[in-house]
Amino acid sequence: MRKLIIILVFVFILGLNAQFAKVGINGLKFLDIGVDARAIGMGEAYAALADGASSVFWNPAGINRVQGISVFTHYNRWWADIMHGSFSFTYNLGLNGTVGFFFNGLHSGQIEETTVDQPDGTGRTFTYYAYEAGLTYGRFLTDRFALGINLKLVSEHYPNTPKGEVCNTYGAGLDVGGIYTTDFRDLTIGLAMMNFGPDVTPTGTYYNWEDGVISDSAKTFKPTPLPNAFRGGLSMTLYEQEPVKVLGAFDVFHPGDNVERYNLGVEVGLMNMVFLRGGYEFGRDDNVLALNGGLGFLVNTGNAKIAIDFAYSDGRYLPATQRLSVKVGF
Repeated sequence: MRKLIIILVFVFILGLNAQFAKVGINGLKFLDIGVDARAIGMGEAYAALADGASSVFWNPAGINRVQGISVFTHYNRWWADIMHGSFSFTYNLGLNGTVGFFFNGLHSGQIEETTVDQPDGTGRTFTYYAYEAGLTYGRFLTDRFALGINLKLVSEHYPNTPKGEVCNTYGAGLDVGGIYTTDFRDLTIGLAMMNFGPDVTPTGTYYNWEDGVISDSAKTFKPTPLPNAFRGGLSMTLYEQEPVKVLGAFDVFHPGDNVERYNLGVEVGLMNMVFLRGGYEFGRDDNVLALNGGLGFLVNTGNAKIAIDFAYSDGRYLPATQRLSVKVGF
């Protein structure tokens, strides 16, 4: 019976993705930016490795794998001085499951305004910001299978339109994930469906420019889908002999508006204190951010465990990005 439940849940997650995946230009693209330096350092091969509070951004079922309280915060030095950060908190209630909340946001900083009439700038500046915030819940359905779900609100805030109208986007989304630990060594299977929800439509109106002529009437914005995506992966210990442990992970990532990608990552742990990571994401356009590496430290203070992780992603034609994460469990 337990195996049947597991199979049905996995099929349900796969079916949701197959039914609602959309091809085209999605909205709220900031949700595609990876969170957690450990995951990035391993090339985003993290569907089966996700654990603790950061799991809400990869596979919400992973929140069940840590006892007590887990706190996570993340900072991303993104392109063009764009600020990107996140925070999450989870609390394990034992047999009653795990609960938590999370926030993930992006802020552009000041951007110089240009228009069709004034392509060199108007002398004014504007900002763009976006965020997601929500609640998470998960629990073990069997001793080997865990399920997790996120319910969240998402929003984007753009500059005002030329008519002075406020231009914002509001929506709601759902993430569902499952993690199954097999009886073959520590081989683990992870599946997650992220950013499933109704299309969103920006408020306000705009004037269309064609051949240098502005349209006579204002037009309303068209609805766009959330950046829904499916991620499935495997992880397993490849080598373990004190003081060295080597973890390997492989993911298949299918975004709703792009080609399928394949993620491969490795983590080498020394005395369970220092961690070296590397990963590659096959299928990225022009291999931008495909090559990744990272370094991590785990400190046990008696009452708490503190993990500090750093990740580096090669931008190839674009600047490289660096990300810093801190996790605290107690």
